Parts: sequence; structure tokens; C-alpha cells
Amino acid sequence: MIIKGVKLQNIRSYIDESIEFPEGSTLLAGEIGSGKSSILLAIEFALFGITRGVVSGASLLRTGKKQGSVELHFRIQNKDVVIKRFLKRQEEDVRQDSGYIIVDGLKKEATPVELKSMVLELLGYPPQLLTKSKSLIYRYTVYTPQEEMKQILLEKSEYRVDTLRKVFQIDKYRRIRENTQIVLRAIKQQQNLVEGIVQDLKEKQEQLKQIKDGLKQAEQSLEQSEIKLKKAQTELRNKQEQIKKNERQIKELNQLKSNLEVEETKLRNKVSLIQRDGKEINQLEKETNDLLEKSEEIKVVETAKDEKRIQTELEKAQQEHEEVLKKQAELEKDIKQQEFIIKQEKKVVDDISSLKKCPVCRQDVTEEHVEHIKKSQENKIKAAEKLIQKSQFDLEYVKEVLTKTKEDVQRLREQHKKLIELRIMAKEKQNLQNLMHEKQKRMKSLEEEIKKLKQEVGSINTAKVEIHKRVEGYKNLEEEYEKLKEELEGLFVKEKEIAVVVTKIKTELFSKQENLKAVEEEVHKKLEAKKRLQKLKQIQNWLQELFINLMTVIEHHVMMRVYNEFNEILQQFFEVLVETEVMTIRIDEEFSPVIEQNGYEVDYEYLSGGEKTSIALAYRLALNKVINDLIENIKTKDLIILDEPTDGFSTQQLDKIRDVLDALNTKQTIIVSHESKIESFVENVIRVNKHEHTSTVT
Repeated sequence: MIIKGVKLQNIRSYIDESIEFPEGSTLLAGEIGSGKSSILLAIEFALFGITRGVVSGASLLRTGKKQGSVELHFRIQNKDVVIKRFLKRQEEDVRQDSGYIIVDGLKKEATPVELKSMVLELLGYPPQLLTKSKSLIYRYTVYTPQEEMKQILLEKSEYRVDTLRKVFQIDKYRRIRENTQIVLRAIKQQQNLVEGIVQDLKEKQEQLKQIKDGLKQAEQSLEQSEIKLKKAQTELRNKQEQIKKNERQIKELNQLKSNLEVEETKLRNKVSLIQRDGKEINQLEKETNDLLEKSEEIKVVETAKDEKRIQTELEKAQQEHEEVLKKQAELEKDIKQQEFIIKQEKKVVDDISSLKKCPVCRQDVTEEHVEHIKKSQENKIKAAEKLIQKSQFDLEYVKEVLTKTKEDVQRLREQHKKLIELRIMAKEKQNLQNLMHEKQKRMKSLEEEIKKLKQEVGSINTAKVEIHKRVEGYKNLEEEYEKLKEELEGLFVKEKEIAVVVTKIKTELFSKQENLKAVEEEVHKKLEAKKRLQKLKQIQNWLQELFINLMTVIEHHVMMRVYNEFNEILQQFFEVLVETEVMTIRIDEEFSPVIEQNGYEVDYEYLSGGEKTSIALAYRLALNKVINDLIENIKTKDLIILDEPTDGFSTQQLDKIRDVLDALNTKQTIIVSHESKIESFVENVIRVNKHEHTSTVT
């Protein structure tokens, strides 16, 4: 597998970016936090989708964006492949949507799970990884994130060995042995079952003979009892026919009684209606007389013409009154305006009397000029006073006119009110007369209804007499019906007793027949069981003595091969990274690294940062080499991705990376690092920059 390029849209700090990867060694260079590792996580997402605990949708989709996508281009086994996955924000969660894959130009839409299945097939990874949270083979052969490089060395030995067994696919032998034990337990249970089947064969044969004798006796007894049952059933049917005829007559009687009750109810209702209508007529006569008296008390006077004339005079008087009010307001306004003018002119006289210099030209003010201005202002004051006297005189006249118009308006309003009251009384008398007419009409209707009800009462009484005659014709019917029921009950008991005997005999006969069939089948099964028992013992012996031991031997040989190859490769890479004769490394039986310095074992935790990174990187590269050699079908052997492999390295240790790259000898190596020195070791450099939370590639 060779990665050709990847396109990121709204992935982490990337908005819309395309990165092309050439073959050979390539460095993703950039400062810490610039977005280098985001590219690697996007590649893993494109291959395997969202995986629990590894790559989540919320950690990939750019903050604030509704959707994003990753499109990966790679070549594998001479096939050009494009795979694109989509992310979509839904409420508070981010989920992956359906995507597509293109293989040699052939496009296929697929769900996230279907895409993962197709990718696993292309990469040659085991199909059981489809349901796993992450692909251990990819993580330990292609790409291991920086934080996981040292994690496997710090895990408990049991967990580490179990993980490595899964990675190397050696745990399948243990599963085979466990499944074999399950099969053996099942075989043992079958043996116990078969042995229990064959042990009572003679007793079953004797039981078969007794059942056949009992069958013959039961058949004879059944024949006699069925003859008695048929006779009882014939008597029962005849009696049932008599009862059905009697029940039909009783039904007719009950219908007559029901009809009689209906007529009685009708009669009571009609009488009740007659009484109710009579009371209502009496009440209506009283109410009509009362309405007549009230109507005669009201005297009607024609007021329409007078009301219209008074209304016209009232509107004219109100208009005159409003005009006088308006005139009064104007005069009062003129008086106030002239008073204000007098006040202003007097103030001017006072101000000029005390003025020594002109505020405009700054010259002295002469006495002659002062006297001239005073005389002019006094003339204005006198003119204003004359206007005030004239306006006050006019105001007195207006007030007298206002008093008169107000009295006219009040008088006309009272006259108009009295005319309205007379008109209302006339209308009330008309309403009383209308209501009296309605009550008289209702009284006439009730009288006709009473007459009709009395005719219906006569018809009902005639129908009652006819029904009574018909009821007398069925006088002893119910006594006869009770006697027939007693006789029928006796026949039912007799028929039931005989039927119980017949059923009991049939049940015994059926039970004996079924028992005979079961015993015959049991005998046949016991003979077949003997043959099967022998075969089960042969299978049990082969599994216990040969197959389980063979799986143990194979597992041991495979594990030893992995151990030896892993240990050798680990030491080779360690010697490349750490040039010192005083420190050596090997792995124990639990694949834990054992570090020795000057002949003494040293705990991993007490090493320097660079030494820890060197051991973790050597362990990681050894895993890559052994897995690729052991699992032949995987198609990712040409690719390796190293995420910050030089954490804590000194300048001298950084020079060792060149030797590591030469030793790897892969077609495509991608390194993520912020160390600028590594640029001289690789063939290609891709720079990642980040500005205002947005990453770009150059």
C-alpha cells in the first residue's frame, strides 16, 4: 500500500486542504500543535471510520462546522483506490455518514461498516477486525500515535502478552483448545445420555407384551359402551325437540307480556301529558288576563313629530352655545396678550432709565435719547390699555349671552328626554300585546293536543284488552316447560355418565397405543445408541490424546519463532539507535524488555527520556518487522508512519534516524516531527503551518 494523497475538509484545524505524498521518505514538519498528527488521524479515519476510544467524530470535526470529510487516495496491488468518508454534526453528537470507495474507476456507495469491510479485504487484514474497536495490525505495523509508542512497554505483562498474541494471531490456538474442551464436554454428556438409554432394554420388551394384552380387553369394553351411548343420545335429542317447541311458545308469551307493559307505559305517559297540558292552559289564561290589564293601563301619545322638532332646536342651541364659548375664549386671550405687552413695555422703560452706555455701539446714552424712548413706550402702553378696556366690555356682553344659551340648551334637553320616555312606553305596550297574542295561540294549540291525546288513550285501552285475551291462552305453559327441563336434565346426566365411561376407555386405549409405539421406538433407539456410543468414544480419544497436544506444540513453536525473531530484530534496532557497549537489551518470556547496563538490570522508568524513546522506537520497529514477516497476506508492508519518534533525543541520537530509515527499507516512510534536523535525512518535506486556529500545508 502506497498513500498518494489526502484531502481534508473541516477536519480539526484544517478547513480545505490537499496533501500529496510521494514514495520514499517524507517528513511532516512543523511546530508542536500545528496539525501534523491530525493528518495521520484523518488517514486512519478514512480507512477504518470512527472507532471507539481511538478516533471520535467530535475530535475530528472542526469546531463550529456542521459537516466535514476526508478523501484518501492510495495504490495497492496495482489498483488505484479512493475512499471518502463524511462527518455530520447532529444536535450534541458528531456521527459518520455514508461514503464511497472507488477502485480502478469503479465507484460504490456504502455505509461506514460496509466501507470498513471492503478496506479490510483490500489490506488483507483478518475479517474479524470488522467488529473490533481498533485494528491492532494497523496500529503496530503502520501507524502508532506518539502517546502509544511507550504505552505497550508500561502495560502489565499479562495484558501485553495477550495483546501481542492477538496481533500475531497466535491466540487462535488457545481458542481452538478451549473450543475443543467444549466439544469434549458435549461428547461426554452425549455418552452419559446414550448409556442411560440402553441399560433397561429387557424391561421395555416385557412392558411391550403387557401393553398388547391390555389393548385387546379395552377394545371389547369400548364396543359395548358405545352401543349404550347411542341409545341415550337418541332419547336426549327427542326431549330437546319437545323443549325447543315449548321455548318458542314461551317466547311468544313473553313478547305478549312485554307488549302489555309497553301499552301500560304509553297509557301513563298520555294521561300525564293531558294533565300537564291542562295545567299549562290554566296558567296561560291567568297570564293573558294580567297582560291585558297592563296593556290598558298604558296610554299612547303620538310624539314622533314633536321629538324631531325638539331635536332640531336642541342641536341649533348647542351650536350657538359653542360659538359663544369660542368668542369668550378669544376675548380672554386678547386681554392676556395686551397685559403681556404692557408688562414688556414697562420693563423697557425701567431698563433704559438706568442705561449709561449703548451695549451695541459702546457710546454714552444722552438724556434726550432716554426721554424719547420713554415717551414712545408710554404711548404703546396707553394703546394696549384701551384695547384691554374694549375687550373687557365685549367679554361682559358675551357672558350674558352665554348664560342665556346654556339655559336654552338645558330646557330643550329636558323636553327631548320626556318625548323619548313616551316613545318607549308606546313600544312596551306593543310588546305586551304581541306576547298576549302568542299565549292565546299556545292555549289553542294545547286544547287541540288534549283532544288528540284522549283519542289515543281510547286506542291503548282497546289494545290492552286484546293482549289479555291472548295471554290467557298460555296459562299452563310455564309449568309444562319446567317439567320437561327436569326430564332433560336426567337424560343429560345419564348420557354424560355413559360418555365419561366411553371417553375413559378411549383414553386408556389411546394411552396404551401411544405407550406401545413409544416402547417400540425406545427399543430401536437403544440399538442405534450402542453404535453411536462406540463412535463417540473414538472421537473423544482422538481429541484428548492427539489434537489438543498438537495445538499446544504448534502454538509453542510459533511463539518461539516470534520470540526469537522479535528479540533479534529488537536488538538490531537498539544497537542502531544506542551506540554503547555498556547497555544491552533483550525480551523475557512475557515480551517485557530487559535492559542491562554494566552487567546489571536497569528499570525502564529510571532511564533518560532519550533512552526510553530509543527503546520504545526499537520495540515498535521490531513489532512492525515481525508482524509483516509472520502475516503474509497483509498489504501494508510497504508503508510505515512514525509519529514524533525522536522525543527526548539528543543531537547525536537524531543522527541515528538516518540509519533507521536505511534499515527499514520500505517503499514509503512518513515521519511526523518538529525537529528540523530530520529534514536532511529524508527525500521529501511537507511543511505544516498554523495561523489563527487554521492549518495549511506548503
